[in-house]
Amino acid sequence: MKKRHELFTKEERLNYADAFIKVDQKSLDLDFWQEDFLMDTKRQAIILKSRRTGFSFITAMKGLVKAMDKGRIKYVRQFVSYNEDDAKEKINYVKEFYESLPKKVRKKCISATKTSMEFLDYGGKTVSRLISIACRPPRGRGGDIVFDEMGIYPENKARTIYTAGLPVTARGGCVEIGSTPLGKIGMFYDIFTKKDKYKTFNRYTIPW
Repeated sequence: MKKRHELFTKEERLNYADAFIKVDQKSLDLDFWQEDFLMDTKRQAIILKSRRTGFSFITAMKGLVKAMDKGRIKYVRQFVSYNEDDAKEKINYVKEFYESLPKKVRKKCISATKTSMEFLDYGGKTVSRLISIACRPPRGRGGDIVFDEMGIYPENKARTIYTAGLPVTARGGCVEIGSTPLGKIGMFYDIFTKKDKYKTFNRYTIPW
């Protein structure tokens, strides 16, 4: 009987990234919180951050590492960004990371556009996908959802987008939210501050 691959442990996720991913042809030098986030296996996480702390960078990397996991099949990760340029940025990061990987430790890429990438899983019968969209409700494709800069989504959209994303994660997917603050209002503020209501979220604060 063919041996079934096991999923990466949280330490193996970090080890894989450190060993194989390069940026500008250089080895990784992740911040401590990025390492923690990459290894975070909780189903819900929210990050209060300042600008240019590397959230898009690390959430794209986490998606690729999970997609490359030999034990994971039919993996889907959807990034929901504030605008189209930010949506494309996630996939640009993914492409750079993927192209730096040695062929022996990466799945075959079978499709790449400005807003998505698809990889053939081991066994050749299923596909894993990374999809990036701009500030609209995610649909179908059960898996992980990342809400980037939720704090600056238009308030009339934020709750609708968040609510639409939850069913996508119902069968074991993760919800990850990152944003700079925009006052004491809105969906992002509620989730981050109302710990009694949103008890299951792992919270990070990155001030620089």
